[in-house]
Amino acid sequence: MGTHEKEMDQIYTIVEARFPSYSEEMRELLRELGNDTPAADLPEAVLETIATRLQLTDEEFGSQGARQPLHEYITRAEEYQRKVEDLSPGDRLQQYRECQEKAIASRDARWHEEGEATDAVAFFNNPDCDPDFAFWLKMERWTPEQAVALSLGKDPARVNMERLDPLVGRSNFRKEYRRRLQLVLALFRAREIDLLKPTAFCGWAGNVGLQPIPT
Repeated sequence: MGTHEKEMDQIYTIVEARFPSYSEEMRELLRELGNDTPAADLPEAVLETIATRLQLTDEEFGSQGARQPLHEYITRAEEYQRKVEDLSPGDRLQQYRECQEKAIASRDARWHEEGEATDAVAFFNNPDCDPDFAFWLKMERWTPEQAVALSLGKDPARVNMERLDPLVGRSNFRKEYRRRLQLVLALFRAREIDLLKPTAFCGWAGNVGLQPIPT
């Protein structure tokens, strides 16, 4: 990406943070249908075509469902773009990074909410996935996956990576299971503690803030 392309990427990222519907698709339609005509002078038919193709909703153009005229929205976006273009390179870069950070935080929050929704109806919340701790504590040693499942309050015989794999990218529980498994495997490989023994694992889990297993 050349210098000019990088500058325009920064500019459009900043503008879209304030005017989300002023997207690349909208700008392409404005060039295709409007021939770079100022938004205030665009024919109503062009505006209606843009709104239809982009499936724009009332909520995107004002509070409480009150639709703001599309030509006014585009005009404000274009005016804001010119202001951003006039910023110094340093100020524009700072705003660009701030917009990126906010976008990432918003994306992560959305993914977390979607993960919670997935987990709410997932198989591992069924009563038959509750563990019999008394049974598992009688074992001399656990595998890493058994230890992790128990630390999450689940029956290792029913909740394991094989059954969780179909939920990859959609489940917060699966993400936490994977995180704990990586941690436990790293400790096993380092031979820092014989966590395969239930009593040792339970003590370690409590010390590092993982959910303690009733003993």
